[in-house]
Amino acid sequence: MFTLPRKKLWVVLLLVLIVGATLFTFFRLGKCPLADYDEAIYAPIVQNILAHGNWMTLQYSGANWFEKPPLYIWLVAASIKLLGVSEFAFRFPSALFNILAVAFLYLVVWELSEDAWLSFFSGASLLAVAPFFYFARQVRMDVAVIATILFAVWCFLKGSKLSQEKYLIGVGIGIGVGIMIKSVIGLLAIIPILIWSALSKKCDWTRNKYFLKGLCLMVLIAFLWPLYETIHYGSAFWQSYLVQQVFNRGTQSPGDQPLTSLDYFKGLWYQAQPWTILFLLSLTSLIFLKKDDPKKKIAWFGFGTTIVFFGLFFAARTKIFTYLLPMFPFALIFIAAAVFGLVDLLPTRFKKVALSLVCAGILAFAFWNTINTTFIQLPQYFSYLSDEKAVGVILGSQSSQKGIYLYDWGQNETITFYSGKEIISIKTPEELPATSGFLIVPSADLGVLAATRPFHRAVRFMYEGPALTLYETR
Repeated sequence: MFTLPRKKLWVVLLLVLIVGATLFTFFRLGKCPLADYDEAIYAPIVQNILAHGNWMTLQYSGANWFEKPPLYIWLVAASIKLLGVSEFAFRFPSALFNILAVAFLYLVVWELSEDAWLSFFSGASLLAVAPFFYFARQVRMDVAVIATILFAVWCFLKGSKLSQEKYLIGVGIGIGVGIMIKSVIGLLAIIPILIWSALSKKCDWTRNKYFLKGLCLMVLIAFLWPLYETIHYGSAFWQSYLVQQVFNRGTQSPGDQPLTSLDYFKGLWYQAQPWTILFLLSLTSLIFLKKDDPKKKIAWFGFGTTIVFFGLFFAARTKIFTYLLPMFPFALIFIAAAVFGLVDLLPTRFKKVALSLVCAGILAFAFWNTINTTFIQLPQYFSYLSDEKAVGVILGSQSSQKGIYLYDWGQNETITFYSGKEIISIKTPEELPATSGFLIVPSADLGVLAATRPFHRAVRFMYEGPALTLYETR
């Protein structure tokens, strides 16, 4: 390994990690069309801001949209203003937050261990978690709020050290910004802070003046916008923002619940390898590492935070896989501490070689899985998005005001975004319009539909793709 002094090595490795994360994250970022549901929902909200200049009250489909705070949407709008309208520009803020999350994870582990290689392994590992990396390259708020959580934890750890207590002000700032990105999810930063405090048996930071100043800034950052919306819209705002999006999701199962509790375990097993297996194997570190080994304390910190996060989202009645993303950085802290701690138990002459081989092997497999998933498998699986975009662009170029009907297709947000027009979803042939209009049909269903309703006798083909076909009926 490098022979640089420790104080220089950690800076060099951090810079290498940031450069690598930048190149990896931005690679082909704008190639895929914006996807149903989240991406194609947030994009028109952004465009509405730019078109009408209303930055305070977000709107979607002509109605006020109170589901999420506006900060992430503002950042995407700024990206569009700076870079122009493109898939790359829409995704730029999320990709940037992914790089920040990697960097802050490195810094968190550095503050915990002052081990540059342990920090580097942890940060690089986050780039190699397939589901985390995939969603980090979408127009989503999840990774953005995770970056703020890691920032708050880093500020806490750094501010807990002598002569650096000013950093404690960043705890409140990080939480406040996280709340403005994804509501109460920003508050998750409190959990790892409390767990580390319990392990360290220190809680004097709660009375520190800089921490208290940070709390004041948190209130200022997080509650000015809700106050504005309350003044203008009253209980209607809180009914959507807090009751429907937080309370109901936590206590009530939606009618179209996409996942079950078992699906969480299946998703982690099939989508998050090799990290799921390594997490289970790392449990041995809690037994075999010596009580006075600093890495055992770090392992308990990562393990405890991961379990609490998983428990919270497992208990929530609404289950979506992206809800689990905040636990991944802390699961990686646990795995990294376990790997480095267990290798330390080997004879001295084997340690460096064994550690290099183990870490290189883990990262090689994990990056292969991430690359295969993100750049090969998922684009093939979601190949229908190209048809959705193509159909949407064609419809957007039509000046006709005829109705647009989507037959027996799951979601229409992507087509709606690229067309800029209302799409009417229908499920049965009996719902097909008797008047002329535009009809989008799954290409695989053309034969069945034609036999049921011979509407195609007088039509104009406008687009034929492997997933979707567009007709103009006359």
